[in-house]
Parts: sequence; C-alpha cells; structure tokens
Amino acid sequence: MELSTVLVLIAAGWAVCLASPIPVNPDSGSDTKPDNRTVFERIEALNKDISTPLQDGDIAYPIGRSTMKCNSCLWDISQNGMVYVPYVISSAYSNIDKWLITDAIKEFETMTCVKFVSRTSEADYLSIESLPGCWSYVSKIGGKQVVTLDKAGCMNYGAIQHELMHTLGFIHEHSRSDRNNYVDILWQNIPPVNQPNFAIRDSNNLDLPYDYGSILHYPSTAFSNPPGRTTILPKPDPTVPIGQTSGMSHLDVMKINKLYKCNLCRTKLTNSSGSFSTDGLSFGQDSSCRWLIETPNQKISLQLGGINIPLSVGCTESYIKVYDGPITYGESFIKDNGVVISPWVRNFYPDNADAVYSIIAPRGYKVSLTFSYFNMEDSVNCSKDYLIVTDGAATIAPALGKFCGFNLPPALVSSGNVMLLQFHSDDQNNSYGFMASYRFVAP
Repeated sequence: MELSTVLVLIAAGWAVCLASPIPVNPDSGSDTKPDNRTVFERIEALNKDISTPLQDGDIAYPIGRSTMKCNSCLWDISQNGMVYVPYVISSAYSNIDKWLITDAIKEFETMTCVKFVSRTSEADYLSIESLPGCWSYVSKIGGKQVVTLDKAGCMNYGAIQHELMHTLGFIHEHSRSDRNNYVDILWQNIPPVNQPNFAIRDSNNLDLPYDYGSILHYPSTAFSNPPGRTTILPKPDPTVPIGQTSGMSHLDVMKINKLYKCNLCRTKLTNSSGSFSTDGLSFGQDSSCRWLIETPNQKISLQLGGINIPLSVGCTESYIKVYDGPITYGESFIKDNGVVISPWVRNFYPDNADAVYSIIAPRGYKVSLTFSYFNMEDSVNCSKDYLIVTDGAATIAPALGKFCGFNLPPALVSSGNVMLLQFHSDDQNNSYGFMASYRFVAP
C-alpha cells in the first residue's frame, strides 16, 4: 500500500509530505505478508488468547473512572497550552519498530497540542512495552502506565495511534453515549461472552459528530461468531464504511484539540479529492493553519489558487511553504547518551529531505558516534542520498565522512565538543535511513 501525505501550513507556511510505500522491516521478525485487516481486527486477533483482563477488547481496567468525563484523569495542560506526555520505549523493540512508534507519535505533535516527550524523572509516564497483546488504559492513571504494543502484531501505524488515543482519554467510538442514533448492534451475531464489549459508556462527546471513520471505531464484523457476520450496522446508510487502517481521522484530531483546549487551526483530509481555504479560519496560538491530507494507493496533486499574500522580504512574514516530507527535520542534542534517527515517514525517509542534527557536549568533552543501522540509496561519490558528519558546529567544518549505501559507517569521534550530522535525500530512490547512538567522552 502506498500512502501519500500532504501537510499544508498557512501564515507560518503550507507544507506537503509524501510518504513512501510500506516496506518489509529489515530487522524485524514480523510476518512480511500483506495485512489488509483493519486496526481493530488486528487488535482483536492479537488479544484473543492473552491472560490480561480487558474491557471492550483492548482497554485495561479500570475504564469506569476515565471516559472523558474525569478531568483529573487527563494529562496536564502546561502554561504554554501544550500537553506534554512523558514516555519510554522498551529496548525489546527493533530499530525499525522504534521508528514506527516514533513516526505514529509525530502526527499528534503535528496536528494537536499534545507532545509525547522522552521521560526524564516525571512520576506519571507511559511505558510502551512489547507484552502479549495490544492494549492500554484510558486516560492518565498515575505512575508508570503501561501501553502494550506486541512487536509480533501491533507494529501498525493505526494500531499504535489507536492505543495512544485511549491513553489520552478516548473510548471506542461505537461505545459513546449516543451511538444508537448512528449504528445498530446485531446482538444475534455476537457470542454472549463478547457482548459486554459493545456496552454504551457515559461519555463526553464534545459536541462533535459521530465518527464512522475514527481510528477508534470497531469494524463491521467485530467479535462476530461465526467470523465474518455483521455485528455493527451503520444507519441510516448501512454501506458507510467503518473500521480503518490509516490512522487518526479528521474528527479524531478535533476530539483531541477540543478535549485538551488546544487553540490550534488543524485539519486532516482523507478524501480522494476536495478543496479547502482560509476563509473564516482562526489561526490559533501558533499563528498558522495546517492541513494534513492522506490518500491511500495514489499520489496527491495539489493546485493552489486565489492566493493573495502580502509581499515581504524573503517571504519572512506571511507565506506558503510546500514540503515533501514532515514539517521539520533536525534536532540539537545536549544530553549525554542519546540516539539520532534520520527523517522517517511510514518506514522510509522521505524524498527531498534535508536535516541537520547537532550534538553538543560540555566544553572539555568530545562526541563519540556509533551507528547501529544504516541503509541509504547507494550512488557514486554519494552524490544522491547521503549523510555527512562534520567535526564542528558549522556545516562547512572538516568532514569526518560522507556516507551512503548499506555498510555501517565506522565509529566517529570529534576533536572538539560539537559534531554535526547533515542528511540529504533526492527525489529518486529512498530507503530506511540510519540510526546512531552518541555519548560524551573525556579527551
């Protein structure tokens, strides 16, 4: 499956992101056959025989205290309006698995005011672990909060976002208090043991429409016996598709932003065609609007029209930007013992991407860099996709090496306290990218 993604920013910019076809994970033991099941079909199959007591198929107890009506169960909103959710990722995951989890997390930061951040010493945090099954708690429960994403079956973009939305406070869409207005439950096709999974919950629906396309909606045959029979029938139109694989819907994004009072202008579009404009929009606290467009099995053609933007020197004020890749690349690292990962969208690094990573050690220390994974397009003199590592803070500092292809670069050590990594990809063949760990060493 090919998934094209376009991200458009207005005032702060417009952006376009193109994701590559999902490849076989080179260092994962997962089944490499195509899997066309919906997110919850995968979850249902994986959780079928686990011993962990669950409600609604993938929610750990207790569900009653946190169904979006428990304000104290939500993650804290900081003074700057952001919601920081600390997390750690188990070392049991492969490099590619970690990348996939990180990539699924990035969309929350792009489209909402929720930012998942690496835990330092926070008492309340998520611990993403590869235990049996695929499940999570609803909302913040306090202390170490386990999110289980079994690497044998949960390494799916939509499944990861499904569980993380539970942790933010959201129940399944078909369980909301007004669901009988939108779907019929065909109880005769559901074994008695599974009927509690279809219970209606006392939910805060945030005055938003029922979302048949939510990443949190069961598919039409969930928990049926025999398998394949309809258990959920949309109404009034029974042909409305429910259950999907791609990721958060537009209404999912709206739910998060409304629940956490995010003053942002964000829209996600998933139709194969359509239009949008800035008319009547309030740009929010970051003075920008963003449109994220995802369409399966095809690329996206974007035609801009009716543009009337005041001129400014270098387009430094109001402007439009179109990105072929995520919004931002690159990062500065100042804490010892970290990991640097190349830009990454749905398993491959994107086309036409440039990123600069600076690693800054305390004065008197050097930076030691060791690669654990490297897979980039090979070319003569690394003239296409490449990684340049420089010995110093400037991009024109002496190079410690220019790398491409599939062989691990050697371990590198800076002469001073700063090392720079410059990543570049063209618009031709792309691949998985690189992963490297660094540490600060005394001279």
